[in-house]
Amino acid sequence: MNAILQCAKFGEPTDGAEIYVTDFPCLQCTKMLLQAGIKKIYYLRNYHNDPYAMSLIEKKHVTLTHVELDAEAIERASVDAYLAGH
Repeated sequence: MNAILQCAKFGEPTDGAEIYVTDFPCLQCTKMLLQAGIKKIYYLRNYHNDPYAMSLIEKKHVTLTHVELDAEAIERASVDAYLAGH
C-alpha cells in the first residue's frame, strides 16, 4: 500500500501499472490495487489467498502471476549483486 500512496503523493500515475509484491495481496490491499488501476500483479508467496479478492481480480481482468524462484536463480542473483558492488 505504501508504494501506491507514494505514487499519489508525488503525482505518479498508477492506472495500467504493474506491481511486484512479496505476498498475495489481502482483501483490503486487493481493493486498493484495483482502485488504483493496477493491471498486473506479480507475487512471490501465497498468503491467506482470499477467495473474494481472487474473484475481484478476475472480474477486473487483472493479470495475476505467481512468481517462483528456484535456489539457483537466487544464488546467481546474489553473486551478480555482489560482483556489481565490487
